[in-house]
Amino acid sequence: MPLTVFALVLFAAALHATWNAVVKRGSDKLLTTVLVTACAALIALAALPLLPAPAPASRPYIAASALFQVLYFVLVARVYRVTDMSLAYPLMRGSAPLLVALASVLWIGEPLSPVAWLGLGLICAGVLSMAAGARGAAFGRYRRLNWRLGLIGGAGTLGSYGIALWAMTSAPVAVVAALRETAILFGAAIAALWFRERISAARVAAIVLIATGAAALRLA
Repeated sequence: MPLTVFALVLFAAALHATWNAVVKRGSDKLLTTVLVTACAALIALAALPLLPAPAPASRPYIAASALFQVLYFVLVARVYRVTDMSLAYPLMRGSAPLLVALASVLWIGEPLSPVAWLGLGLICAGVLSMAAGARGAAFGRYRRLNWRLGLIGGAGTLGSYGIALWAMTSAPVAVVAALRETAILFGAAIAALWFRERISAARVAAIVLIATGAAALRLA
């Protein structure tokens, strides 16, 4: 993977952890999630005149993706109401790299090198071991008080996904997807420094696994 792509995917991972931290920080998780996604939509809307229209063949995939994204955001808001970010975030991210790797090999026909599989396995192992252990008016008031958080989170989620999609045009999909899971490292740091959550020794060991896997992907 080229160094530029590698660095940008790491940056995208940091953005992903940041917008999740914004949701966790908000006093109302669902309204914060709505605010973040609304700001992301406005930023995307401003960029539309500069971009070509999606191909007609892509429209069913866009619709399906939008549906799953709405479900994902609702579940993110719900889970952050009941548990720590340092536990929930790794669990949410944990199975994604393996699923993408299987899809890229079996569906897209994109082969992976042994080193890439090693890095993928290490990141999955590290992420999963970390995890082991009347609203409209309210939103109006919440938006006026928290619009800065919404802009930060909206830019973060849009930048994270946009960079990742671009990277997938320059590097294997499974490798990019796995490398994005280094967002767990940034999420753990945010949870410890911002939310003062306790990071256990087992989770520190998992972070080492993730970092090792990222290094293997860089060499793949």
